[in-house]
Formats: sequence, structure tokens, C-alpha cells
Amino acid sequence: MILRLATALLAGFCAVTHAGPPSPLMDRATAAVRSGERDKGLELLALARREQAGQEQRENVALLYAELKEYGVARALMEELIGEAPKDPRLRQYLATIVARAGDRGATLAALGEARKLKPEALTRRNMALLYQDFKDYGPARELFDGLIKESPRDLGLRLDRASLAAQSGDVAEGLAQLEAAGALRPDPRERQRMAALFEELHEFDRARALLADLIKEAPGDARLRLSQASLAARAGD
Repeated sequence: MILRLATALLAGFCAVTHAGPPSPLMDRATAAVRSGERDKGLELLALARREQAGQEQRENVALLYAELKEYGVARALMEELIGEAPKDPRLRQYLATIVARAGDRGATLAALGEARKLKPEALTRRNMALLYQDFKDYGPARELFDGLIKESPRDLGLRLDRASLAAQSGDVAEGLAQLEAAGALRPDPRERQRMAALFEELHEFDRARALLADLIKEAPGDARLRLSQASLAARAGD
């Protein structure tokens, strides 16, 4: 199973959480991990673990271990943090992401279930919905996305995430409804390209074709748009 959503979430977490005082050691560790220097990354993370670090750095250490596929270490570190702050739903969502990357469906769903009991904030709920979607547990994903959209009906990104879930789960009517709502929110070119891809997933080839044609008129030199157009033509049998 390729957990593309869990992978994307994990890659983004350290950038989001590392917002406190500068840490040269953590900066070096992050750079090593992201550049593929595994041995150096492990060496620097071991040094970081020995520091008298605050919670934020310890979270980042755990998440970087997960990026290196050291899931056992990452899980143990995150569970230690949860033991110290058992009512923090964000930590349980991080744990869910780590064990999802390790392919442990049961542990992922258990961590997400515990997080849902703790009244997580909107961003955490959104990430949880993406993890449920990764594991094709569409009911909880649908409930979380629908609740978020009810709170923020003009959040275009949420509409596109919900359309993606609908497309993956085979709910064509819901997918089209969310794309219609997204289209009324003045999407930018990047969002319109994502909408074209979702129309393609829903086999609405004419609408995908029209969106891509408009985008190409606006940016005729964009090779990625041309590739998307060619891929669409092949899939639609043009």
C-alpha cells in the first residue's frame, strides 16, 4: 500500500512544528534527513535526543526518525510524549501518521479514534481525515471533512479534499457537487489544475479538458499543463 497522504503529511509536519527558538542542531538534522544523508541524520538525531529539549524539539526528532523509516524509534518517542500530555490530540495524530507510514492499519485507526475523543482543532481534524482516506476508511473521513466544511464553507482547499475523497470512494454526485462549490470560490490556477485532475478522476473528461484548455491559454509555456492534457487525452481515448 502506498500511503501518499500519510507521506505528504509527514513531510510537512516538521516545517509546521519547528516554529520555536532556532536550533542549529535540529536544522542540521533536518537538512541531513531531507537531503538523503541517512547516517548523518541518525547521528545528529541521536545528539538531539541527548539534549535537554522541549516538547517541540522532541516531536520533531520523532517525526524525522519516521522520515528515515525508523518507525519503532519514532513511535516510542511519540508515545512517550503522549504519556506526558495524554489530552493533546495533535500528538495522537502524529502517532497515527507514524504508524500509518509503517503500514500498521490497526494502530493507525486506534490512534485516530483516541484523537477524535479529544476535540482536536481544525487542522488536526483535516489531517486525520486524510489518514482515514489513505486507509480507505471513508465513513470517518467523510464525517470529518463534512464537519470542517460546515465550519468553513468558503475554504476551497477543503472542498477539493472532499471532492478527492468522493472520487476515491466512487461517490460521483458528491464529487461533482464539491467541484461546483469550489468553482464558485474563484480558484487560482493551481487549484483549477487540481480541479481538472479531479474531473478526470470522476470521468468528466469534457470538463477536465475545458479547464486545462483555459489554463494553457493563460500559460502556454507550462509544460506540466501540456503533459496533463496529453494524459487526459490518452485516458479519455482521444
